[in-house]
Amino acid sequence: MLANAMDPNFSSNVRPEFIETVRQLQPLEVLIMQFAFKADQSSSRRFNVSSLPDALKTRPTAIELSIAHLAQLKCLSPHGDLGQLTTYGFELMLASAKDPASVKRK
Repeated sequence: MLANAMDPNFSSNVRPEFIETVRQLQPLEVLIMQFAFKADQSSSRRFNVSSLPDALKTRPTAIELSIAHLAQLKCLSPHGDLGQLTTYGFELMLASAKDPASVKRK
């Protein structure tokens, strides 16, 4: 994110409030955000929450707590067993992307 903030081509992608959000994230929440960001590049833009414990090799209860926290931070929008990045979550991940220009939201 710091590199993107310093690059004039991408500095408008990095909003000051993203820094506070990143400070509040737990490592598992970062992994969930990465998982959701990859899903966002697919045609459905949603992911199956029940697949996260196996995919991330962690307890379902830890996933549940992290999903709730990400929703509270307005990064993720859970819809039953499906999850999806919010616009804020997408922009946060875009600000952190190695090559923001290559990211296309479907």
